[in-house]
Amino acid sequence: MDHWTTEQLRQLVCSKDLDSQLAQLEKLLRCLGFDCYAFSFTTPTFSITQSNCPNPWGESYRRHEPAVVEPLLAHSRHSSFPLLWTPEAFTSPPELWAGAQDHGVCLGWTQPFHDEHGRFSSLSVVRQHPPVTVNELYSKGAAVLWLVQVLHATAAALVNDPQGPSSSE
Repeated sequence: MDHWTTEQLRQLVCSKDLDSQLAQLEKLLRCLGFDCYAFSFTTPTFSITQSNCPNPWGESYRRHEPAVVEPLLAHSRHSSFPLLWTPEAFTSPPELWAGAQDHGVCLGWTQPFHDEHGRFSSLSVVRQHPPVTVNELYSKGAAVLWLVQVLHATAAALVNDPQGPSSSE
């Protein structure tokens, strides 16, 4: 695992633009050994979903297709614990796991984050190989949790901005 540089962290934290942060996120996740991500921010009236995972899986995630996002969001909606991606985590619908494997996006985990206003985010970190172990989850979990908190804060600020989005994208 490569280490993050001070400059990479400064760029992420100092940027108030979610697109710029997501571009920086890609670099930081590569240092952690991951190929792609899927990020979601949800309130009762608004949601943002971004992914750089390979098509068509990533495209399905960006379009909020329930078959792709539901197992991940269902967990994230009700838990703050990470969800390690296993066949058991994707039992409904069963073709979801097969599709994820076909596109090389089946090894990773989803890290939820909830705030005091009832909003939640999730950051899925994904790679093609090797499988994520429980030890790796423990060793990198704090970094991924910190990343989802930074992204969540930026997305929440967009929603709170009177000039920002006011309805579902």
